[in-house]
Amino acid sequence: MELKFSTVRERDMDLLFLETIGSDKDFAAMIISNTKWVGQDFSVCSIELSRTEADLGESDITVIISIGGNRYAVLLEDKIDAVAMPDQHKRYVERGKRGNESGEYDDFDVMIICPQKYYNNNDEAKLYEHHIFYEECEEYFSSKSDDASRVRLLQIQAAISKAKKPSEVNLNEAANSFFINYRLYQKSKYPQLDLRSKETSNGWWTQYATRFGQAYIYHKMQEGFVDLTFPNSGEFLDTTNTIAKWLRGHNIENVIAVQTGKASALRIEVPALNVKEPFEQTPENDIIKCFEAIAALSELTDVFLCADRIKDIKTVKRR
Repeated sequence: MELKFSTVRERDMDLLFLETIGSDKDFAAMIISNTKWVGQDFSVCSIELSRTEADLGESDITVIISIGGNRYAVLLEDKIDAVAMPDQHKRYVERGKRGNESGEYDDFDVMIICPQKYYNNNDEAKLYEHHIFYEECEEYFSSKSDDASRVRLLQIQAAISKAKKPSEVNLNEAANSFFINYRLYQKSKYPQLDLRSKETSNGWWTQYATRFGQAYIYHKMQEGFVDLTFPNSGEFLDTTNTIAKWLRGHNIENVIAVQTGKASALRIEVPALNVKEPFEQTPENDIIKCFEAIAALSELTDVFLCADRIKDIKTVKRR
């Protein structure tokens, strides 16, 4: 079996670590052995991705473990090559303290998981009390012979290779500040949307995942477009146009079909957002129009998914 990764994003790695910590006790033990609870018997109670506090930002992975009847939290920051945010470690500690003080768990620890090159070249990364390198995970997966570990090995090797390349993203401070507040608004008001762009991005084109195949949604903030994009479907623009025409007759009046490179997309025009200005200065009505368009297209993909499932249902003959 040959597997190829054209690219690996930090969200992909978040999901890999969540799944492996939850399903592989030895891997979970390797993580915990790098915390203050090294050598203690534990069980994993819960694992949560992208846990967000409105005023303190996001923890990539939050693992709750039980030891001797007490609950402890490990807050994991996952990095491949993204720019570290100012005071990122400090905000991890503050989120941990908040959960501790609220009684959610009895103590906590914070950790960064990243390629060694990233750690060596990043002062913010060195502030974390504990760390584990991707290379250690690579060595662990290399020692396993099951198919799942082989897949994980290839993915983490792809991430390590990516980290060795120069970063292609230049963080724009104003745009990133806007995007961080945009993310917090989304988490608070539209939590059903699957926002994939990380808080360390500029957010020019903010990406949302859907449950329908490889389709995804781009919010092109400065242009004022929300695009439901179907990869490699540009030659089927007539079909996308037919869908747009039907939607215009069914309460999504301003949707059109467009070709974007090799893809086709259903596009809704929304207010353009000036990401160089503070998010708080943006009229909330404009923000709402943007998110309502994103939500409408996200819900549409759920309908597509249901229709796709129905066509695959086999007819059962009545006896």
